[in-house]
Amino acid sequence: MVREYSTCGDVASPAWSDVAARLAGPEAGRVLVLPLNDFYQMPTTWGYYGADTLLVSLTERQVVQRQTGSYLAGNRSFDQLVGDVETFLLQGNPSAALERLRTLGVRYIVLRHDLAVGFPGRTFTDPARLAPLLDDLHVPATDDGVATVYDLGPSFGDHASLYAGTATDTEGLRGATVTERRVSPAEHHSCQTPTGRSQRCSGAPR
Repeated sequence: MVREYSTCGDVASPAWSDVAARLAGPEAGRVLVLPLNDFYQMPTTWGYYGADTLLVSLTERQVVQRQTGSYLAGNRSFDQLVGDVETFLLQGNPSAALERLRTLGVRYIVLRHDLAVGFPGRTFTDPARLAPLLDDLHVPATDDGVATVYDLGPSFGDHASLYAGTATDTEGLRGATVTERRVSPAEHHSCQTPTGRSQRCSGAPR
């Protein structure tokens, strides 16, 4: 059976309000989204396929994630640090991963459980592989179903100003970016079909 995927954000999606609430607060610190995207459009288990801006629309914090293939460009050094986090976790080296997270100013890690693992042609890491490795960080974690939020503590947010403004419109440089919410989640946004055709969509994932 082939699942029908929509590219509009008004598709009924899991409740992310609990995840957003855990990220709220005045304390400094970015949010890293894992697994790292292998493409800026991501498939989900709830039928959405499109630009991965879900968490950006739900939190005031800076969101760190890979946007491979998008018009957003990233700083190469920054992208290397972000990539190292997942690499070191997969290698069983949590101390090295924590070192990179501190340098990046990441206070929270959000491990998504709503991505469609096994989607044809996609290579992002299975979240089930990352979960026990993140547990090895020995930090408070809360599983909200759609995602698990790991709180590294306030000291990890001390470097949140580093690499500020790494997202640009320069062609030819692709990688991890720091993204902040620019528009209300209720405002219109555009998204693309899997074949690249743009269409106008209303609303954001609920």
